[in-house]
Amino acid sequence: MDFSLVGMWKSMGLPARLVVITLAIMSVYSLSVMAERLFSFSRAKDQSRKYAEKLRDLLPGHQMIEAAQMATTMRYGHIPRVLGAGISEYNRGRDALRSAGPHDVGNFDLVEAINRSIDRATLRVTADLRRGLSGLATVASSAPFVGLLGTVLGIITAFQLMATSGSGGLASVSALIITRLPASAAPFIAATTSSCEAGRFSCST
Repeated sequence: MDFSLVGMWKSMGLPARLVVITLAIMSVYSLSVMAERLFSFSRAKDQSRKYAEKLRDLLPGHQMIEAAQMATTMRYGHIPRVLGAGISEYNRGRDALRSAGPHDVGNFDLVEAINRSIDRATLRVTADLRRGLSGLATVASSAPFVGLLGTVLGIITAFQLMATSGSGGLASVSALIITRLPASAAPFIAATTSSCEAGRFSCST
């Protein structure tokens, strides 16, 4: 009995191979989402830190237009996206209150308008930061059951081979079953990794 990966793959039936291929796709998907989220979080954190440092120098001089323009150049950071939306709304509202004639907006609550703009930006940023986390949670919850299905199908195939060849005994049974166990162990690795990363990313948002 060949216990190498190639040997176990050759001994699998078609249903077990389909399960292994499904698990491989789920693993590749979860790893790609983890890598993309790590890169996005790192980029957002870096741009947010830079914007906060520059904003500290702009606000004392009431350079609101420059602060809003700088936020548009850092579209991946969560702080520039949220604060930039509020500062831009402040600039527009201030100009509208100062204008007269056909474009006069009358009296309105500028603070309330800024708060609504910040709330909308916060919802957009939160949705963007949580992108892909539902997929990780799905992989974490479903991978063990897919692996269990592969193990059951593999054991059924093993007993069918035993019945066809007429071989029996503990050695024959254990040798055939052990080649099916990787289909049960692999999904738990993918599920554990996906579950841990999904939880960590959710706490970060």
